[in-house]
Amino acid sequence: MNTKIAYQNIGVADAPLVSTVEDLTLLIRAIASNNSPISESIRSLMIGDDNLTSLGDGAFYGMGMMKDTLTGMPIYHHGGDEPGYSSTNIYIPHNDTSISLFINCGVAQGCIQRQSELVDTVLSNEL
Repeated sequence: MNTKIAYQNIGVADAPLVSTVEDLTLLIRAIASNNSPISESIRSLMIGDDNLTSLGDGAFYGMGMMKDTLTGMPIYHHGGDEPGYSSTNIYIPHNDTSISLFINCGVAQGCIQRQSELVDTVLSNEL
């Protein structure tokens, strides 16, 4: 689907997505893992506790990255919904696991609900 008409008059820098799940997996691991090629000062800006903004309910946001605590363990994630696709990218530090998925739908309530259910299932198996 040609989405140019939907995006040509809006000022967003985050869409449409051009990546692979493998590249997103490597990116989130590079940002959030302790064994990172990214400098500590950049990592601190993105995920450092002093730079995170509380969103309530134990969720935090910092420069494109979300941090939550599930079953007592931190997870880092980023995702989005756009016309035609949804993406979710998760890193679980305690077992050095990255989970990235693309779903060929987006911004439709049914799609968002199914994606959320899939992510919840995967996380419950990993945590």
